[in-house]
Amino acid sequence: MEYNEKTSLEKFSLGTLKDIPTDIDYFEINKYTKGLKEFLVNCETPMTVAIQGDWGTGKTSIMKQVKKSLLGDNKDVVEIIEFNTWQYSQFNMDEDLALSLICELIESLKGDKGSVDKVKNILIAMSKIPISMSGLSGGNEIVDGLVEAFSKKISSLKEFKAEFQKLVDKKTDVDVLNSRKRRVIIFIDDLDRLVPTKAVELLEVLKLFLDCEGCVFILAIDSNVIIKGIEDKYGEDIAKDKGKAFFDKIIQVPFTVPLKQYDMKKFIQSALVNGISIFNSLDSNELLIIEKLILNSLGNNPRGIKRLFNHYSLLLYIQNIEDGVDVNQWSNREKIQLLSVLCLQLGFDNIYNTFLDMIELGKLKDELYNLESDWSNQEPGVIDGKIVPLLKTEFIKIFLELFKQNEELDIDSLEAKLTLSTSTSMVAQKYTVAGSNVYKEFWSEFSKFIKNKDFEYEHSGNEVKSRYYRVKNRKNESRHCEFRVNNSSVGLVYGDTKDFTFNKLLLDQEKQLESEFSDCNVHIRQWGKDNYNNIPGIRIMNNSIGLQDKENWENIFTWFVDTLNSLPRLINAGMNK
Repeated sequence: MEYNEKTSLEKFSLGTLKDIPTDIDYFEINKYTKGLKEFLVNCETPMTVAIQGDWGTGKTSIMKQVKKSLLGDNKDVVEIIEFNTWQYSQFNMDEDLALSLICELIESLKGDKGSVDKVKNILIAMSKIPISMSGLSGGNEIVDGLVEAFSKKISSLKEFKAEFQKLVDKKTDVDVLNSRKRRVIIFIDDLDRLVPTKAVELLEVLKLFLDCEGCVFILAIDSNVIIKGIEDKYGEDIAKDKGKAFFDKIIQVPFTVPLKQYDMKKFIQSALVNGISIFNSLDSNELLIIEKLILNSLGNNPRGIKRLFNHYSLLLYIQNIEDGVDVNQWSNREKIQLLSVLCLQLGFDNIYNTFLDMIELGKLKDELYNLESDWSNQEPGVIDGKIVPLLKTEFIKIFLELFKQNEELDIDSLEAKLTLSTSTSMVAQKYTVAGSNVYKEFWSEFSKFIKNKDFEYEHSGNEVKSRYYRVKNRKNESRHCEFRVNNSSVGLVYGDTKDFTFNKLLLDQEKQLESEFSDCNVHIRQWGKDNYNNIPGIRIMNNSIGLQDKENWENIFTWFVDTLNSLPRLINAGMNK
């Protein structure tokens, strides 16, 4: 992990993390890389070793650390050749990938010109021998022709391997100092960036052409890509039986990236202190919360964690510019809240997207309540027929706790940070979320609007920068209404914060109220269950207008006032029936 240097010339400046492989051991896995190096130097040849791991787990970094160690300790007994498949796949050259690999190996071995040319000529001649399976019904002449072609191919292959072996032998003469044969170690990286079938074909070529004494191949590979390649090439049914056999044939020694042995806590702490450096002297509990959030959402994936912190840095820059304040002045809790939302985005995108949907529909509070009810006391096990791992359970609990104030969920804070986070989401680009200045303008205009109306409710008068605007009745202070506005919907919640019988009355009239507002979504929040911030009552959502239609703002204001003013009348009429 490397860090971009921060400048002290700017008022607000954050670091970022370079997402590039490194030969520095940041995860305290030296014993694994050293052990792998010793194996490569001392194993029998030919040998093929696979460094196996998912995307972003550090396969290339392990390769770099092994190469560094080889060049430092064993440069007299090894010849190192590197081949990166990424450069070929980038420019649609993967059709000739196997040929490119062989040619690069031949050039790197640097035998005398006559030997190199001879190997190249055999390879060219072999590639030009035509073998066609068409016309097999044409009789003995066709069959005889195929046999001859195959014979020439096989003969050329044997000749190629013999000449290639000679090139390798010249590079692996006995090392006089150590009294042992030298060896050629070939590193092949980024196989998992290839089209899966091409990755499989390249491995087959390695076995067919290059399985030579004195050669050690070390491959960075995602086994899932190879399995997919086998399925695509041979069919899913065959692949089930062929997959393990293929690996056993091609790869003699699998080395799995030791993710569980990574010192991720040290890595995260270093990123926080030396990389992003936004937090004010984190105490042990705050640091533990951050570690649990990250590890329970992204796991031990270095690239995923670097991605998280770079997303985080970008969002803080955006927030800093939007509000015109130094985000360094945020409390650590606020900073951790934003980080937790990004962990949710990257680790649990289904929940994250549901939250965005609920914001748009004005139902986030309900969704959070349901989530808390489902997960607050949940242990690992089976929920709705699905196995739920410990990490998800723990993440949800920590996440919800971060957004509580006095045991109540702080919806405004969560919505603000979800809103901000959409700037770095690939899947949330359909959500165009307004900034705080737009809400401020909207509610300021609404305040002016209600001053000139017959309106029995009043607002606290404080400036509003969120989706919610809460008023109370001048004559009956327990009667509250919470207006809310989204990009493409508006709504309100009307109820009594002290009298639970009023909520029962709403429940009794639910059908009549649904009929009255048939063009809207109507829901009665039950007392003691859905009463966020002590506002049980009727929730009405109108999905035909929204914040993004500025020319319709006055229509929204009118809908707010008319709907709220109509509710007491409708409810009283229901009582008198």
